[in-house]
Amino acid sequence: MPIFSMLALRAARRALLLILFLASVTGCGEQTAPDATTSNKTPRGTAPGEVPDGQPADATPGAGTDPAPQDADAKTVEIRCDGAVVRALGAADLQQPLRLVTLVPEAARDMADWRMLILKSREGGIIRLTEATKELAGKEVRLYVGRDGAPAVGIFDRRPDAASGPAERPTQFVVNAEQILVWTQAMSPAQKAPAESTLTVHIVGGNTPVVLSRQDLSALTKRDAPPPPAGTGKKRRSGHVQGWHLLDIAGLALAKAATTKDAVASIRVLGNTPPVTIDIGVLKHEDAQPILRFNRRGLISFDLGGSGPDGKALESRARGVTTLEITPKR
Repeated sequence: MPIFSMLALRAARRALLLILFLASVTGCGEQTAPDATTSNKTPRGTAPGEVPDGQPADATPGAGTDPAPQDADAKTVEIRCDGAVVRALGAADLQQPLRLVTLVPEAARDMADWRMLILKSREGGIIRLTEATKELAGKEVRLYVGRDGAPAVGIFDRRPDAASGPAERPTQFVVNAEQILVWTQAMSPAQKAPAESTLTVHIVGGNTPVVLSRQDLSALTKRDAPPPPAGTGKKRRSGHVQGWHLLDIAGLALAKAATTKDAVASIRVLGNTPPVTIDIGVLKHEDAQPILRFNRRGLISFDLGGSGPDGKALESRARGVTTLEITPKR
């Protein structure tokens, strides 16, 4: 074959390969380019918040059939004053903490006139101040966003220097708050608060608190409560007063929370009196008596008596207890 014919054949083959290459590149570009007319539109027959074929908008691969958690932004806390609804606030309204006294009618903004304050959580926890005028002296009630993203309510100690504002850590609080009831008037029997308090247990590092009633605690073994501290002038009326050991209560709460953190480092008792913190060394000591009990009015009291590992007498009390904070061992 003549040399010029061979060169022409090679040139033709190269031209054909180049044409095929350009065609394939153009085809790929057409397949992957987004369609500007449809990429941001919902397909016909699909309602807002859904994707085609009836699949939930929040579905993810491997999500199974578990329901999605309720959006914290949708939760609101209702504020009532003397039975009337005055506000309903969500997390979006609490980007900055708000004082409760600024959210009630002007005629009810003096806490010295409050007869009762009730704070309720969605989990069933209740903080009930039956003598609010006395129990809120030197304190402030604030609404804020909790760690779960839902509204929370806390009772804070006021610092001696008013300019420095309240303390940063509440003495009592409810997370996932549902309702705040402020009473400045005498209530009818039908409006009175529940006869007994509940105990809300928060596990540090956990998510959902555990709410325990007297019925829940009745499954635990009762133990003798310590006598009143010497020098208080108080005596037991008759017989032995019994309650439940803090470690037994902690074990019940941890079991209900289904947490893997079952080793306790310390427990903090919160109520209408200054908080009491007890570490595991004292809690486990055989001569210590950390006892929680219900009093005759249905309120929860805590007494710490006996002696600690160092042999020294233990004398601590908390009244109007509403909350336990359990710090697990790391």
